[in-house]
Amino acid sequence: MEKPILSKSTFLRGLQCEKSLYLYKNNYLQRDALSVTQEAIYSRGNAVGMLAHKLFPGGVDASPINKFKYEEAIEKTSNLIQAKVPIIYEAAFQYSGVYAALDILEYVEEEFVAYEVKSSAKISAAYIMDAALQYFVITESGIKLKDIFLVYVNTGYKRKQGISASEFFIKKSVLAKILPLQEQIRQKVEKLKDVISATSTPNIAIGEHCHIPYSCDFLGTCRGTIEVDSVFYLSGASKQVLYELFTAGVKRIQDIAEDFNFTAEQQIQYDCAKSGKPYINTAAIKEFVETIKYPICFLDFELFMPAIPLYEGTSPYQHIPFLYSIHRKAHKNGAEEHRCFLAESGSEPTRDFIDQLLLDLEDAGDILIFDATHEIKTLHKAIQLFPDKKKAIEAIIKRIKDISYPFQKKHYYTTAMKGSYSMKALLPAVAPELSFSNLKIQNGVSALAAFEKLNNQEDMFKVLEIREALIEYCKMDTLGLVKIFSKLEELAA
Repeated sequence: MEKPILSKSTFLRGLQCEKSLYLYKNNYLQRDALSVTQEAIYSRGNAVGMLAHKLFPGGVDASPINKFKYEEAIEKTSNLIQAKVPIIYEAAFQYSGVYAALDILEYVEEEFVAYEVKSSAKISAAYIMDAALQYFVITESGIKLKDIFLVYVNTGYKRKQGISASEFFIKKSVLAKILPLQEQIRQKVEKLKDVISATSTPNIAIGEHCHIPYSCDFLGTCRGTIEVDSVFYLSGASKQVLYELFTAGVKRIQDIAEDFNFTAEQQIQYDCAKSGKPYINTAAIKEFVETIKYPICFLDFELFMPAIPLYEGTSPYQHIPFLYSIHRKAHKNGAEEHRCFLAESGSEPTRDFIDQLLLDLEDAGDILIFDATHEIKTLHKAIQLFPDKKKAIEAIIKRIKDISYPFQKKHYYTTAMKGSYSMKALLPAVAPELSFSNLKIQNGVSALAAFEKLNNQEDMFKVLEIREALIEYCKMDTLGLVKIFSKLEELAA
């Protein structure tokens, strides 16, 4: 059996960009490193896919022991079909050099029905093309499909006495949408095989297509090194405008023409890039600082959102608070006192989280949060869940002030912030001595993934290691807030 040339993923890659497909097949090592976010998405997809087996229990898995042994999966699938096995997981097919593995193939009443499982909450155009290719490969391989379904997550589902797969998932037939696409699929398959076998890389400039429907993992190769003053950091500009500037040879913000239609904030970026100096609106910063009253609690929440609900009464992708950090300062020159909460795994943590938070914030004074959106939403949700705590939680909300405000408005800006006012962009500019790179957990995505893993971790030493890493990560966030506010006080003075 010939080695497949295309798969579902490489076919979709080629639809997005033929250059990306060529590089993937011929220069794989130029690919950008897999991000933590992408790893989390893959892990989530695998877990949701396994849960979908409960919709069709008792199936036989056609997966090969070695995932690259495609021929074994195809042969095993063929044998299972001939034996009229009712349910096949990971049924594999190949036609005209295209390999496709289907999540679930059902054989019922002498007919076949295909099911492809997605961990998202809606059907996208990319999923339709995915299903269209699968239908093409399966039917051209000699299997007549009665129907083909996309199976996706029902975010309205609430867990009750365990997970009910039949309620967790929504099944939707997409046969009517993919049948008209079959000739287009056939033509595109032949076109993409030619792209792969070409002797040179397709000449395709970078553009908005690099991000639609997915961020391309060869962007670093095509775009090159991004400097701290790159035009791609011009805040508030659309991707279309940024790529038009870049392809016109404007690589840095200071290279933009002076008559460009800058917004007020973009003008500040431009002036900083030209002068090499920070922009400081002392009066506005002073006005903000004077609204803050000691004692101050610098606060940060961490939330996680499991695709498969872990707790009774929760829904897929529901935001659940599990960790907070507080650095408290009684007065400007006082030492910081640290407090934190990290939920125990195994039970829904929101009540314990809120109870401890109210105790740790019972002192008077302002509460400073960097971009308080998630924290305020979490607290309002807690009022709905625990009406007995309504008065106390509302009192906390009234004390919250958003420390990101002066940076959102660019009352302070330096080119090192790369057009962003996020905490991760700001800290290297105002507190370079603080670095997340030395921590075992370095960002929020890693934090929520780590906490989710705790629910299945049996090694107590590993549990303690993960919990310590989570606390250190969140502690760094609030210590960063202390440093940022100290910088604002310095600038105001």
